Order: sequence, then structure tokens, then C-alpha cells
Amino acid sequence: MAAAGAFRIVSAVDFPRRYSRPQSRKTLQQALAALQQIRESLQGQINSAQEDQINMTKYNIQELRSKISAMAATTTPPVKDSEGYYQAPTTENGTASAILRFLPAPPGEEFPFVQLYNHAAKTASGTWYIENCPVTLTLPCPACESGTKRKMYYISNVLVLLDPVRPENEGKVFLYKYGETIMGKINDVMTSLDPFDALEGANFRLRIIRGGNFPNYEKSTFDGPSAIGDEDLIASVLGQRRSLAALVAPGVFKDYDTLKAKYDLIVGAK
Repeated sequence: MAAAGAFRIVSAVDFPRRYSRPQSRKTLQQALAALQQIRESLQGQINSAQEDQINMTKYNIQELRSKISAMAATTTPPVKDSEGYYQAPTTENGTASAILRFLPAPPGEEFPFVQLYNHAAKTASGTWYIENCPVTLTLPCPACESGTKRKMYYISNVLVLLDPVRPENEGKVFLYKYGETIMGKINDVMTSLDPFDALEGANFRLRIIRGGNFPNYEKSTFDGPSAIGDEDLIASVLGQRRSLAALVAPGVFKDYDTLKAKYDLIVGAK
């Protein structure tokens, strides 16, 4: 049982088993030395930036090894959006495609995702009230009490296997926000495999189309089970994961009185 005041992870997904990790690993230095000996072998070329013309073939494992090796040898930070989360770059027609791999829970954490609520309310004057919602921690929220809608999403660590628009993202690990549609697809495949497993999980083919004014993820699918790579490659990838528990720790959320004062100032007391 979690200690009083600890963060709470909410999920409808049943995880039937522990996430397997390699039983033995070489040191990172040894892994990098082995990775650097592998020649890059490019087998596919992206001929168009349009999503419906993207060749979403299986990524080349040796090319991925090279990218991870190069990344580990430099201090240059990965290409990220302003919050440090991965976003599949959209094409001119508003679509996007990528191949991702959801990763196991970080060391010392139980689940490979956390669930977070937040508010992003725009007032008539054009100002915004943007805050994490304490309902995430089952605490009262002044914005919710005033009837302001909240948004729910999940966060996981993902490995980018293919990014046709920004190939510099490939081989890097990012935090990734996603909603109920993608979580539903995760839930669906849990009957046959653990999509977060590094050895027996599955690659996720992210396909985004425009559905009115909102992105539509329904065409996204999981491949069949496969390993990310051999023991050394898996160790290199898993070593890049960021803590998920830290994203929903109590200190991330402002106290009730502070939130209420800001809400009343921006949105107006009710």
C-alpha cells in the first residue's frame, strides 16, 4: 500500500506480469565499443513527406544501433518540443507518421505509464488558465469545482524507431503524452503481449490524420511481438528512460489556495 501523501497512478489496464529485463548486461563502455563496430546499412528511403506516401517499413536494426551509439557519445540534447516530449512532426496536409516503441517502467517504478489531469481554459479576454489538476492525486481542485473541463492523458517513455520528417529523432528516447485512443489500443493488445516489454513487446505505428479540428489516432496499430535488439542495445535504450513518478509527485502540483487565487484572477470567481 502506498504511503500517505504519495502520488497515485490510475489505470484500467491490468498488467499480468512483471516487465522482463535482461538478466545480465555488459558495461555501457563495452556496449558502445560493440555498437561502433557495426556498419550502417540504410535499406529504406522516405520519398515523400506526405503521410499517405510514407513507407512505414520495419526499421533497420543496424541503423538504429548506429544512431544510439552516436547519441551516447555526445552531450547534444535530443530534439524535443518545448516541454521535452516527443511530438510526431506533421506534414503540410496535417498528417503525421512515426514508429515508436513503448518502454518498460523506469528503475524502481511499478508501471510504464502515469496518468495526469490538467486544465487549459481560455477566457473571453484571451488569457489562459493552464495548470496541472490535483484530481490526479485525488485532491480537490478549484477549477473542477467551478465547472472547468479538465483533460486527461498518459505519459510513457518511448524509443523513436522511425521519424520520416525528423530522422534526427530516431534512436532517441523521449517522454510521450497520449490519450484514451492510444491507451485503448495498448489495452487491446495486452491480451496477447505486453507492448512495454523490451524483449517481447511490439513496435507501435503511429498514424495521425486530421478529423475536423482534432487529430485522429484510430489508424495507429501495433506490429507483432519482437525484441528491440540484443542485450547491449536494450541496455543502452533502457538507460535513457526518465522517471515517470516524478511527473506526478505531489510537489508538481500547487496547493488549493494558490490555484484558487489564480483561477479567480484569470477566469473570475463564481
